[in-house]
Amino acid sequence: MIVPQWNLVCGDDYLVELSSTMYMVGTTCGTIFLTPLSDRWGRKTVLLACLWVQAVVGICLAWMPSIIPFVVLQFFIGITNMTIALCAYVLIVETFAMDTRELPALSLQFFWAGGIMVLSLFAYLVREWRYLQLLVSLPQVLTIAYFWLLPESLTWLLVTGKVSRAKELIVRVLRVNLLPPIDDLDQTLAAFKDSAARQMSFEVVADKETHSTDDLVKPAAVDTLVNSLAYFGISFGMPSLNGDRFLNFFISGAVEVPAYIICIICNRRVGRRLPICVFLIVCAVANIAFIFTPQQTDDGRDLSALKTTLVMIGKFGITGSYSALYLYGSEIFPTSIRNHAVGLCSFFENIGSIAAPQIVYASKSLSNLPMTLFAVMTLVGAVDVLFLPETHKMALPTTIQDVENWAQRRRGARSGGDSKTAVSTGTDRINSSFNPDGIANDQ
Repeated sequence: MIVPQWNLVCGDDYLVELSSTMYMVGTTCGTIFLTPLSDRWGRKTVLLACLWVQAVVGICLAWMPSIIPFVVLQFFIGITNMTIALCAYVLIVETFAMDTRELPALSLQFFWAGGIMVLSLFAYLVREWRYLQLLVSLPQVLTIAYFWLLPESLTWLLVTGKVSRAKELIVRVLRVNLLPPIDDLDQTLAAFKDSAARQMSFEVVADKETHSTDDLVKPAAVDTLVNSLAYFGISFGMPSLNGDRFLNFFISGAVEVPAYIICIICNRRVGRRLPICVFLIVCAVANIAFIFTPQQTDDGRDLSALKTTLVMIGKFGITGSYSALYLYGSEIFPTSIRNHAVGLCSFFENIGSIAAPQIVYASKSLSNLPMTLFAVMTLVGAVDVLFLPETHKMALPTTIQDVENWAQRRRGARSGGDSKTAVSTGTDRINSSFNPDGIANDQ
């Protein structure tokens, strides 16, 4: 819509892709500079600050007089957007017990798919991009209510020693859910505070010596890069497909819904690694089939619908993998560095998202380059994810020492030990005390 507004054709057509690239550069800066702040200041604080800044910038974006300030503001939209996504995801993962966290964490993705479908409808009905920008930005003002409605992460409060705030939150949850008070709450919190302090003190020394988190970050970073490159590459390539662009964009959001449903079922019954691996293979196979499918048959029959279908199957596969990877990445890192580590992986994720629009733009000269690259990368990711530990029904690690213990138990399991033993955290025990379903969190 901005193309006719500022006559971005011929030699200026690259500015359209530059706008998308600057947004992705912003998301990268967000993961580097803003996301780690939530480990220090809290998930809720950083989340709300970014929501409100993005609302203001989004409204200002609708009044930009030329492409240059438009591109600059896209950077600030990006820098807040990724931080919002990561903080919200970590907040959800840390709020729910380990036996129930899959459903709320993965259900969050339905709103993303719904947003794609609703946005395609809005774009079809509202052809003036300035009005469309206001339509998607003004509702964010309503998030002011989150200041009172959204609780801070109980896990973060406990691990950072904010016991009084943690107690207030627990009492509030018990009251709202009409549950009886916990008799030994003060003693439990005090014991956990002492335990957390000792473990955090150990961590200052052990952090420089342990390689457990390095072993997790490296393959996780590769997989986030792969998923991001393929997901955004396929998404940015949607306008180039034959057919109605609004309908294609709507369908690209609709195919995500069954991917999320299957992902939830598999994550609850099978685990994390295998579903991610299979979803990536589905994406790779669809991409390879797209490459070898001609635009038309020898007798002149048009195959553009088939090629579009293959792209949608690829979108289905990468969506399932991407959604599971977010939950997976939030589970394998300890609370004390979770947002920092997730942010580090998201840095590589954003390298992929920055490269994606440029790779799609290169398809004007090399038509099969994007799908070839996406196919190869997703196959690499399918193998790489198998080097990560399974986190299904495992308690969230609180400190780096928990990760060390986790790795030792995994090695013991390979030697014939108990493979079902999970890292037992104080937050899981406290959560189980007021879980309305009475779900025990310790294994």
